[in-house]
Amino acid sequence: MKIKIFTTLVLFMCAGLISSCADLEVKNLNNPDLERVLETPEDYRELLAGGYNSWWRGSHANRLPFAHFDGWADVNTTTNNYQVYYDMAVREPRQRIDNNPASDGYGSMQTPWFHLNSAVSIANDIINFIEVQGNSVVIDGTDDSMMLLTMAYLLRGLSRGYLANFFDQAYIIGVTLEDLQFRPYTEVLESAIVDLDEAIQLAQANTFTTFNFLSDVSMTNQQIVQFANTQAAKFIISNGRTSDHYTQQDWQRVVDYASNGYQDHLIIQGTGTAVAGWRHEYQRQSGLDWYWKADLRIINMLDPDYPAKYPINAAEAARPIRPAQSVDPRLASDFTYDPWNLHRFITARGPQLQSVYYFSRYEDLHRNLGFGEIVVFRKDNIDLMLAEAYMHLGRKQDAINLVNAGSRITRGNLPPVPNTATDQEVFDAIFYEVEIECQRTWVGYQYFMARRRDMLQEGTPLHLPVPFEELQMMELPVYTFGGVNFTHEEGTADGANAWNNFWEPGYYADWQ
Repeated sequence: MKIKIFTTLVLFMCAGLISSCADLEVKNLNNPDLERVLETPEDYRELLAGGYNSWWRGSHANRLPFAHFDGWADVNTTTNNYQVYYDMAVREPRQRIDNNPASDGYGSMQTPWFHLNSAVSIANDIINFIEVQGNSVVIDGTDDSMMLLTMAYLLRGLSRGYLANFFDQAYIIGVTLEDLQFRPYTEVLESAIVDLDEAIQLAQANTFTTFNFLSDVSMTNQQIVQFANTQAAKFIISNGRTSDHYTQQDWQRVVDYASNGYQDHLIIQGTGTAVAGWRHEYQRQSGLDWYWKADLRIINMLDPDYPAKYPINAAEAARPIRPAQSVDPRLASDFTYDPWNLHRFITARGPQLQSVYYFSRYEDLHRNLGFGEIVVFRKDNIDLMLAEAYMHLGRKQDAINLVNAGSRITRGNLPPVPNTATDQEVFDAIFYEVEIECQRTWVGYQYFMARRRDMLQEGTPLHLPVPFEELQMMELPVYTFGGVNFTHEEGTADGANAWNNFWEPGYYADWQ
């Protein structure tokens, strides 16, 4: 049997030929052996496993655009312009994204776009084979059809969810190419939630254990229900471009999904630095002590007396400033004071961008060349998301209880948030834990949090544009976002409530 395989490359070819492509049998140009591979029932499971690897490569494995997200959120800092980390993400004032294949930062758009859409295509092939065509997949005497169908809907929902969170628009393509047009990120999100709901319903109605769809991780159907609920809550809370986006209904949906979410940390085994393997390059490269330093905004949260921007006099003299001090032991356990690599900063690119700290919590992953534990998310990610939603719904005590049961106490050794705390004090405690405890776990989460709080610097892009080549294939104008001269445009932060509105470069000029 031949299976209709619609890859991103096929989408390109069919851009102007939708009707004629609808019934066209084509080869997967990314895998010329596909027709041979899909000869046995096991091959469908392997195809779906490959789809999850493609999703992972578009959502976690690569540095692009995840280091840029952290730069936009003032979580990391650098004046290194490799892959345009400085120009695109860290430079002040903020610059416009160069949506051009000739740009060294083009991969920030191309990498997630290509891999996530490829994962959608593979999910569609499995859905088409089992649900539309009515085929069964029996492996070693066990009918795995419902398990594979569940995992296909989950894969499509995960991929669409990240497309919604990352880009301003994307395709919503089912098992045919009948609706090949871009939809706004709000509609893409809803399509992702529909898929995740379908995966949840299928998992609740069937009993199974999955294949190892995340490196060494398999799950029971009950765990898939929890995993899908967690991802749905995360996608909803991460989709707002400004604080005006959210309604009470949005926050209630977050609570409904997160309350039924995963009940533990999710950790997988990294398989080294091979491109096609299971890696988390941004998390791994925490160990590059000179590459992406910790933005002093984060250190200032741990030590409020510390400057949130590097003192200009010290920067111009290439003089390291003293270490910070904090009652929170995570300053010492998760960050490393590094005055020896200050010379790697280029002062002319912004003396205030320098730093004497780097985030070192996952340094062992770097030392072990990508082999070891990769933290996909922590239980704290889920609880803090739920606590934030509780606050917006007026359930302050529930939020306080969650915060006090988590990392604030267990790792931070901080005093419990009192029941008499103001709303702002509770929000501050939640956001503090996201910034410190959850750093480099959920991809882009600190950027999404800053985005929905309107705290991004003026001119910061609020999302990625569809890549240049895709727009050309669709015969649409090339566009982009960002830049301090474009704050009047939708998709670029106006900076009205930016965190640094009261932090001028000259502050703490004489700090020692």
